Amino acid sequence: MHKIIQQIPYYIPLVAIFVVGFFGFFAFSYDKTFQVGIVTAAGVAHVAWGIVYHVIHHDLTVTTVLEYIIFAAFGVAAVLAVIG
Repeated sequence: MHKIIQQIPYYIPLVAIFVVGFFGFFAFSYDKTFQVGIVTAAGVAHVAWGIVYHVIHHDLTVTTVLEYIIFAAFGVAAVLAVIG
């Protein structure tokens, strides 16, 4: 339990990225171009958060970076396909 509590400060920014992205996406539902920007920014922020997290924990590898990029790309592509 102590280890989970120590990790909370690292995950607060990640949750904030997705909460702000979620609300921004729906707040600007009238502007598809801005929605694309919000979704893309959230994906890029997720990748950046992952890189920073792993640098802090000294376990960053190329594979980890590629994993974050691939998952973010799939997430962005899925949302863009829906709003398309």
